[in-house]
Amino acid sequence: MGITKQVLKAILHENSYIPISGNILLIGKSTVCIEYNEIKSLYSKFDLVSPKPEGEIIRSKNKTKAATAEYFIDDSEIFDCLNKFEKKINILDVSDYEGADVVWDLNYPIPDFLKGKFDFIYDSSVLDNLFNVGQALSNICQMLKPGGRFLTVHHSSFFPGAMVTCHPEWFYSFFSINGFVDVKVYLAEHCSPGKNRFEFDTNLFKYSPFYKRNPNYNYLNSVRNTNGIYYTIGVFEAKKETVKEILYPTNLQYIGSSQALDWTLHESSYVTSSRPLLGFGSQQLLIRNDHLRLPHFTDHYFSIGSDF
Repeated sequence: MGITKQVLKAILHENSYIPISGNILLIGKSTVCIEYNEIKSLYSKFDLVSPKPEGEIIRSKNKTKAATAEYFIDDSEIFDCLNKFEKKINILDVSDYEGADVVWDLNYPIPDFLKGKFDFIYDSSVLDNLFNVGQALSNICQMLKPGGRFLTVHHSSFFPGAMVTCHPEWFYSFFSINGFVDVKVYLAEHCSPGKNRFEFDTNLFKYSPFYKRNPNYNYLNSVRNTNGIYYTIGVFEAKKETVKEILYPTNLQYIGSSQALDWTLHESSYVTSSRPLLGFGSQQLLIRNDHLRLPHFTDHYFSIGSDF
């Protein structure tokens, strides 16, 4: 999918909380699908110097297939300009056709030399293009250093061009059950036409595993009234200890009946963590507004705002 303005906002937001530095892994080479003036404006809002303009930028030899004269900023530059801390940016892909320096197929378990190696991992919608997506997510978890962070965006709607769709619960439950100290999952809703398929505004919602049960809930209407294309954005911070064994969660509605591990128990610590919510300068208590049109008509979601 590339780096859209929604993704860049999430990256800049996370960097303002804890600077993104050290050994950084970008999963797949990403086209930066944002006009340069918009990039400059977003960096300026976070008091950062923006990536170099066209003609000055040092580009990698192998550019993304979607790169154009309009979308010319290299994804490595996006991260290089975040702060003055030392960084090593690595690109992982199934081949080196776009200049990847770490070549591995995430459908298969990673070798030991990749485990516990990276301080920050960013995935710009690669998982939804893989077949063995559960293995790929396990690999990402194992590649993080203790205390490392993972930021990602993926399609959450049935979408042409994506092999799978990734539900907010899928991400939340996995990182929660594996003891991550902070888990923030959002749903971005693209419901109005934008300039093109890359540049558009979204409504933004925060996901919660808790909701009010409604005996009259109509599943058909909840899907029929879907208001656009959904994208899941997630920010996950690992615990300080090495993950020794990967755990796999049970679907929320079957936790009780199957006596499975309850991965919802960490929500209280996630809600009160010091990491601010996307779109705000400080942590805020969001109130469910029943009169707002929430995704799938369920209060799993809190409305944060529009024009994100």
